[in-house]
Amino acid sequence: MVDAVRQPAHLSVALNAQLLSLRRGYRNAGISRYIYGLLYHLPLADSTIRYTVYTHERGGQLPGLRRVVTRWNTHRPAMRIVWEQIVWPAVLARESLPVHVIHGLAYALPLVVSVPAVVTVYDLSFIHLPNAFRPWNRLYLRVMTRIAARKAAHVCVISENTRRDVARWLGLPESHISVVYPGVDGRFERPAEAALAAFRQRRGVPERFVLYLGTLEPRKNLVQLLRAYARLARHDSHVPPLVLAGGRGWGAEAIFAEVERLGLAERVRFPGYIPSDEQPYWYAAAELFVYPSRYEGFGMPVLEAMACGTPVLTSDSSSLPEVVGTAGVMVNPDDEEALADALADLLASPEQRAQLGQAARERARQFSWLRAARQQVVVYRRLVAHGEDGV
Repeated sequence: MVDAVRQPAHLSVALNAQLLSLRRGYRNAGISRYIYGLLYHLPLADSTIRYTVYTHERGGQLPGLRRVVTRWNTHRPAMRIVWEQIVWPAVLARESLPVHVIHGLAYALPLVVSVPAVVTVYDLSFIHLPNAFRPWNRLYLRVMTRIAARKAAHVCVISENTRRDVARWLGLPESHISVVYPGVDGRFERPAEAALAAFRQRRGVPERFVLYLGTLEPRKNLVQLLRAYARLARHDSHVPPLVLAGGRGWGAEAIFAEVERLGLAERVRFPGYIPSDEQPYWYAAAELFVYPSRYEGFGMPVLEAMACGTPVLTSDSSSLPEVVGTAGVMVNPDDEEALADALADLLASPEQRAQLGQAARERARQFSWLRAARQQVVVYRRLVAHGEDGV
């Protein structure tokens, strides 16, 4: 139980949300979606806390929060580093009201902090899959994550798998690390059939297709998916098209080159970035959602597809089993034949897809943004009670 005696009358938390992006593009995914979901629900979890969010993002609704918008272009890594290490501490020092906790919402903290600090670490993909990152980006994440996690009074992660990873990599006790699972936004549900039919007609979506939705980047293992799909297509000329939806990330050129090499240009479609309000329709329209990523901190597209009742085929690695439970099919992401066989089995069995779709919806209900926000608030209050010694 939190020590109420040591709690200030009005607890104040300052949050670094410079990676929040609500604009169209690949930045509006993953980390940004987690940040927005948490920020939106924090005042609902505890409205007595004063939350100040420092961000470059002017759009979106964040009721119950004080938003401080920086003029710095913190989408540029060099600018963001300067802002985090020099500008933000100076701004905090000039605040008229005391700040009791600071929270770096993505890997980084100022090197000099005078109050208990929390940092959120999403995954250690830069350790497990170093070739999936630009050298400078990889070096920054390795150095800053290590410094921030060791400096923090407490570390938050988004899966048990990441908690084990962080504890092992940094030698931190697991008691120093809390899991705050993401939730799933309420808009992710199966649309009415009439609305879904209208969407199909408006966007020219095929009656049957296999969907991947996420950033097009190397660690999503899409080259392996293309090879598995090509293997299946060689044996079944009626296999539905593969739709790879999402914004282009670093290294996406290899995915397009593989489509050409395998002669799949007529079978694979790239609709590009899908705005968030359209995503439930794409999930619901798909016969199957496939997400063969080699490593994920959580895997939010998998959860969102499940909430829409779409059967899921994903990897049996990293955190993805925590998301899927028994409500989806999992395979070794490096086993091309196993991936092709699983695709074939699911496409051939409407009964299995229906059962998985129902199980997926039930599983997705276990993940709530309000629960995540309440867990985060517990961390803040315990830090203030225990001070710099952490939770």
